[in-house]
Amino acid sequence: MAAGSTPRGQDSPDDRDTLAAALEERSRQLDARLRETRCLFEVSASLGDYGLSCAQAAQVVAVCLPMAFERPEIVQIRVALDDGHAGDDMPAAGWHLSQPVQRDGVRIGCIDLACFDPDAVLPGAHLPDPSLLQALARELSRWFERRTAADLLRRSEASPSSSIVLTSSPP
Repeated sequence: MAAGSTPRGQDSPDDRDTLAAALEERSRQLDARLRETRCLFEVSASLGDYGLSCAQAAQVVAVCLPMAFERPEIVQIRVALDDGHAGDDMPAAGWHLSQPVQRDGVRIGCIDLACFDPDAVLPGAHLPDPSLLQALARELSRWFERRTAADLLRRSEASPSSSIVLTSSPP
């Protein structure tokens, strides 16, 4: 066997280190996706209650969104919807992401995410994926649509003039 080569079927220490680093990175990415999925699930399940006020819907997102991050203690969330809002004021320094919430093409609110201590972000950590905020904005938009439809249905059922009486007539 030549000097510096490894027997067939054995990895060199450099190959093992490269594979270990790739596995660690992939595990980190999967953990991040799992946290984001858990956040989306909690928001979606909580927004199934159409009796929530705008402030309560905003609070659902403000409470659940930090769980999507490895270090939730360094992020601040503010969610504003129509007449309700929840969360913190945004810091002047650090990174900041914002996602509008729209209904029928009209802006009805915003989800703001910021890091109040950018030096606390671990080396190699990246900004959050904006698609998470987009997905949360879509959930809030759908909640508004469903809530409006549920209100209309409730009103139409309560109104006696909307009742339709079906009668059969002889042929």
